[in-house]
Amino acid sequence: MLSDKWQNAIASAARKSDVVAVARHFLSSWSPEQIAALPRNCRPGEMNEAEDVADYAFILVSEECAADQSPALKAMASFFAAASTRLSEISAPKDFTWRRPLKP
Repeated sequence: MLSDKWQNAIASAARKSDVVAVARHFLSSWSPEQIAALPRNCRPGEMNEAEDVADYAFILVSEECAADQSPALKAMASFFAAASTRLSEISAPKDFTWRRPLKP
């Protein structure tokens, strides 16, 4: 479960660069020991661009769905999935009236 602090930080991000900054801050809150508890292929790399956040979210959620259910991975995946969702919201057209609903 993502804490209110991080949910609010992500929700408050108005630009892609803000989301990246929140992601970097989130990662800095993890100790080296906590990072080491993640599967090797799920340890974070540099977070410089919005694409880094989205790519890392995909890696984490894929690994979480595949097998590993560790609390560390769940926490990291939860944050980056929310950050990736926020990036999509920021990138979406502001006028959704042009969008047609999906047909069942």
